[in-house]
Amino acid sequence: MRAWAAALAGTLAPFAVPSAKTTDAIVIGAGIAGLSCALEAARSGATVLVIDMSTVGGGHAILSNGAVCLIGTPLQASSGVADSPELARADFVARGEDADPGWVAAYVERSKTEIYDWLTEAGVIFDGLAKPPGNSVARLHLARGKGWGLVGPLLRECFRRPNITFLWASRAEKLIVERGAVTGVAVANLRTGARRDWRAPVVVVATGASRTIWKWCASTGLPNSLPPVACSSAPPTPPPVRVTSWSRGSAGAWVA
Repeated sequence: MRAWAAALAGTLAPFAVPSAKTTDAIVIGAGIAGLSCALEAARSGATVLVIDMSTVGGGHAILSNGAVCLIGTPLQASSGVADSPELARADFVARGEDADPGWVAAYVERSKTEIYDWLTEAGVIFDGLAKPPGNSVARLHLARGKGWGLVGPLLRECFRRPNITFLWASRAEKLIVERGAVTGVAVANLRTGARRDWRAPVVVVATGASRTIWKWCASTGLPNSLPPVACSSAPPTPPPVRVTSWSRGSAGAWVA
């Protein structure tokens, strides 16, 4: 824990409540999905508010082994592992109990560029491989430093961005729906009990766990289609593995 705190020294943003009640995007959850989403939106010029119940970022991923299944990476090549999207697709479809062929195809084709390259450019170092059950080859990539090694670089990048603000120790209680669209989030401060509504044209639910996602969707009363998106007027085609572009016209609530 002390090593984790020391690694963050000099990078943590002050614990302050933003004065404005509106922003370009709200991200619920500061785990690896939420941080990735916030960082991509901020890089495209959006102002982003990230809401999390904890007082530190990282979510469950920070306590994980920092392992990610990836296909056709330089680490595999240098280790003599011959992998391919076709081989991974066959493994995932055969192993998964309810694997969606479309999502499997998108993941195996894009994991090298959309995940491996993106994470390593952010500072994540993968230095080990493992072969979990159901995989024909070693494709589970192990981040140096485990969970912190996977999430820490993303936290640092987010903290460096002046257009990303974190609202810690705050619980997103419900999505605000107006005229058939999600327009914001009702938030409660877990320390003071104060409640406040935050508004944004785009709300991303990155809270993890399918049960939690379904709870959020049900709370809006809006029709949903998961996958790929829920509680939204979003396009019918699946979004990329991660958020790769930002559009101020894409209103609604997205699931990450």
